[in-house]
Amino acid sequence: MLEHSGFDKWGYVYYPNSCISGGCKVHALFHGTSMGHELIGDGFIKRAGWLQYAASNDLILLMPQMEVWWTNPFGTWDANVPYRWQYTEDYFREEEDPLLFNTN
Repeated sequence: MLEHSGFDKWGYVYYPNSCISGGCKVHALFHGTSMGHELIGDGFIKRAGWLQYAASNDLILLMPQMEVWWTNPFGTWDANVPYRWQYTEDYFREEEDPLLFNTN
């Protein structure tokens, strides 16, 4: 078990009215570096065009957020292992990666 996963305790979910009765697909939307709500509020979510796309294509959006903290000051998705960033780590996209473990 991870002591600190890097996930923020809050995230966002969007579902269009057409999805209330079911039948919609689910899409996970991961923000970019420095685009999480701790740094820019809901700017990425409201301005990137995904809400409009989801509404017109019957998609439910799950939008987890990364926590900004001392080892990850920009809320980067691949910086979730404490004490270092993983931009070039060999196991970044492998099963051992804590982020992938938490999003499965």
